Amino acid sequence: MKHWHEEMPFTADDSLAELIFTENSLFFDIETTGLHNDKNNITEIGAVKVVNGQIVDKWSTFVNPCQPIPENIVELTGITDSMVADAPKIEEILGEFFEFCKDCILVAHNAAFDIGFIKKAAERHNFEFNFCYLDTLMLARCMLNLIRLQNIFTLFLKIITVPWMTQRLRLMFLLR
Repeated sequence: MKHWHEEMPFTADDSLAELIFTENSLFFDIETTGLHNDKNNITEIGAVKVVNGQIVDKWSTFVNPCQPIPENIVELTGITDSMVADAPKIEEILGEFFEFCKDCILVAHNAAFDIGFIKKAAERHNFEFNFCYLDTLMLARCMLNLIRLQNIFTLFLKIITVPWMTQRLRLMFLLR
């Protein structure tokens, strides 16, 4: 599997947002019949291609999952069995989707879920999955942790530099 940092021409100083919006990026989402890619199937794929910060193309389709959609999933996604009954099967559209993704960084929120389903479908139907991708959920968590660390570090600096606070009070506060 390729990782985004192995192929993309950028330095550590470049922001991820700049990378995502200046490279060919494909933002996508899927809907499924459940949470497990070994027993559930894709019901919808939607994608937007962004080049230099501009939406240049869109692609979407319902997918016949070849299995009933559970009621709790219908409530969650709004996709019913009748909506996908005449839709193409995943093996009929996966090649077209991969062609649409060509030369793009795939971007998804909770990519492990979406990519897991796409990879499993590719494996089942003898397609090669050879795309690098970014997970916006992971990026958001990293950014949140950086913000927390920065705030904790700032708080730490304030605590250790308060002149009237004794060493014992500092230690008690920091050990809580």
